[in-house]
Amino acid sequence: MPRYALKVEYDGTGFAGWQRQADQPSVQGAIEAALARLEPRDHTIAAAGRTDAGVHARGQVAQCDMVKQWDPFRLSEALNHHLKPARVAIRDCAPVADDWHARFSALERRYLFRLLSRRAPCTMEAGQGWRVNNPLDLEAMRAGEQGRTFAVVANEVKTLASETRKATEEISRTVDMLGGEAEQVIEKIQSGAAASTQAKNSVGAIEDTMRSVTELLLEVDGQQDQIARNTATISDHVHRVQDVLGDFDGAVSENESKLATAHGRMEELELIASDMFDKLVKAGLSPQDSAMVEKAQQHAAQVVAAAEEAIASGELSMEALFDREYRQVPGTNPPLFRTGLSDWADAHWRPLNDAVSNSGPPVIMCSQSDTNGFLPTHVTEHSRAPTGDLTHDTKHCRNGRIMLYTIDKKAKKQTDPYMMAVYRQEGDGRNYLVVRNVYVPLFINGRRWGDFELAYSLD
Repeated sequence: MPRYALKVEYDGTGFAGWQRQADQPSVQGAIEAALARLEPRDHTIAAAGRTDAGVHARGQVAQCDMVKQWDPFRLSEALNHHLKPARVAIRDCAPVADDWHARFSALERRYLFRLLSRRAPCTMEAGQGWRVNNPLDLEAMRAGEQGRTFAVVANEVKTLASETRKATEEISRTVDMLGGEAEQVIEKIQSGAAASTQAKNSVGAIEDTMRSVTELLLEVDGQQDQIARNTATISDHVHRVQDVLGDFDGAVSENESKLATAHGRMEELELIASDMFDKLVKAGLSPQDSAMVEKAQQHAAQVVAAAEEAIASGELSMEALFDREYRQVPGTNPPLFRTGLSDWADAHWRPLNDAVSNSGPPVIMCSQSDTNGFLPTHVTEHSRAPTGDLTHDTKHCRNGRIMLYTIDKKAKKQTDPYMMAVYRQEGDGRNYLVVRNVYVPLFINGRRWGDFELAYSLD
């Protein structure tokens, strides 16, 4: 039986959809009825897809099998004649192979969704679109086949925008507050300076008074009243010095408390910024940062492989790898520690760290830290021997440090394949560098050891 492909156009307003219905009009039923007028028998046609009630088509492809050979043009003309008055038309017709199928041989399907965003009823376009009274999410609608994925991303972007606005407002309030507190600190310092001057003056007055007492003692017999008055003066000066020094000490304590509060708030802002940055990268909106994630995961895999190979060969034991008995190196400041892993890590993990850190911008450095923040080794540049100089040792002696800040604690608890962060990296203890950081969990023989960290800057 010869097979023909039909290109069908129809207005779906009066139909219950494409598929044949027992008690309702359908597009398939209308075409099969027209075919029965040409060749009286039961006809069953197939289409590339089915449409729902009220859906229209400009070029839906269907197939039909005929008994005799038809000229394609005459077949389409005959069908259009018998389809009247239904709003269905055969736009084109072509013979196809017996194994060709309208559904399974289709290469693509295109759909057009028309939404009219307005409150007034449709007149000229009635039945040709869906009228929506509420505002439309145009970003998700324009995404086409990726709409569902983009809708999630769009929602994340909106959430990030909202959080960014909140964070900006919080930063503004914090800066204003810190500015006010700074002025108060300056006033207190100035007040403290004045208090110190007053204390010095009072001490000077005490010394003068003591000299006066020495002179008065020579005239003790006739100067009893004067002695009493000078003694009262001494007592008064002593109390004034105590009060001034007490006020100064209180001002210093208050300033220290306010500075600690400001530091805590800055940590909170870092956490907010890191959380927004993490969502941004995981939503796929920052290709440059995503590339750094891939780089970090590749090197983390090398770190894991080196440890697992050493364990398999007997060179390293699981007990040494997970040794949490941190033994402090005497005389180190900041304090350094050693464990059963340290020597092996210096010999095998440090070269991997050096290779990553020496790869050039945007990489700054990398390291491994266990779940308690202990760094068994580091890059060579930051694994120097301690000298006793605090500035030098803070910057260059990090192998053996335990560094567990608030953002590090969050990374140790999370279970995602990676976590992004933006924070101030410790330099020499006085200067800090703002970096972007990728935390990649390290699972060695199925057990969470800690994290691999890659610090970088795209500025």
